[in-house]
Amino acid sequence: LVGLEFSAEIVRIEPGSSCCMLLLTDGANDLTAAQISEAVAEHQGRPKAVATQLAAACQKQGSSKEGSESPSLGILTAFFSLKAPEEAPQPAENEDTKKRKAPEKEVAVVVGPQPGGGMPNRIRVAHILMKWESLTAHDSNARRAARKGRTQADAEKELLKLLQVLNAMPHGTPAEGKKLSAKFAELCKAHSDCNSANSGHMADLGWIVPGQSDKDFEAAAFDLPVGAISDIVISQRGAHLIHRLA
Repeated sequence: LVGLEFSAEIVRIEPGSSCCMLLLTDGANDLTAAQISEAVAEHQGRPKAVATQLAAACQKQGSSKEGSESPSLGILTAFFSLKAPEEAPQPAENEDTKKRKAPEKEVAVVVGPQPGGGMPNRIRVAHILMKWESLTAHDSNARRAARKGRTQADAEKELLKLLQVLNAMPHGTPAEGKKLSAKFAELCKAHSDCNSANSGHMADLGWIVPGQSDKDFEAAAFDLPVGAISDIVISQRGAHLIHRLA
């Protein structure tokens, strides 16, 4: 939707697929379909990153126009997905079959999603924190003060650039996933304003449990699959990129 005219009245979402819906004000009229498609494809499931990238493109194009007043810019992004139908349950095994299949000794530590889609007991995460100058809340875990003159918009743009670096890395195999985590740690040590950047080679927060951190941070972190990187997340501490390690 650009302005007040719908480009499509009905969007059909097939089971197992997702779509992105954008509401754009007239300030985004100069965006091309290619720019929008590129942002959505690069940041699947990350509405904040999509909006930040498109806003930066609009501002860049607007600054090149001299002597003209651009209309106000507003971007609302949302991703919708439809789960695929669940497979029919397998026939129950009898007790003798279960005993033959079970290992002699097994200790289970549950760190992933619980049966029925519940929240995991704990997760291990790393994050890159960008603080901005106008933040007033005391942060005992801050590594340093926000860079002088940095605004929230600046912090979001800086995180977007780091996210683009991470998105460009392959991560389909376990070996590639390790390289992604190593790159995240490298960027964390170089850019993060949280003192977790100094905690070991993974520069992570360690294991966290529900209720331990900021609620907005936790909502994003506990929703991540293992190995995934979050959208740009805003909390009382600043702007974050979160990487779930386990």
